[in-house]
Amino acid sequence: GVWYILGYTGSQKGQSNNGDVAEHYNTLPETACGLTIIDPLPNTKVSFPLNVNAIVNNTKSKELGCSWGVFEAIAGVIQVKDENGKVISTDTPLKTNNQNWMTDPSSVYTGVIVLEDMNFKGKAVIHFTEDNSAGIDNPDTLDIPIVIK
Repeated sequence: GVWYILGYTGSQKGQSNNGDVAEHYNTLPETACGLTIIDPLPNTKVSFPLNVNAIVNNTKSKELGCSWGVFEAIAGVIQVKDENGKVISTDTPLKTNNQNWMTDPSSVYTGVIVLEDMNFKGKAVIHFTEDNSAGIDNPDTLDIPIVIK
């Protein structure tokens, strides 16, 4: 399914992807250059393995002045970094099962992140880097703060 959130400013309760009930106040999905992270929302308490859900929609790339790079149905790589910037997860591709990803205006992308140290607890960020098959010097990135419980 496709997620649609626009102008949300209230309290939201729902079941997180690990089965716990989570509540987020005035939290919107994070967006960068056509990539919108739907789950997890910023500052969510999470456990691993962690399901990540995102939408890539580059239809407003001219307005934004950028677009999120996708190649062969992969919208880049996801990593988890601790507070010191050390990578503490395996590199995870953010990929879609949409066979029409090149022609549909938006597609859902997913990934399942696994930590290298499953005992790690505390503040961290999920770091997204767009596909860089074109070899650009500074690929777009997006960080989502999380708390690993």
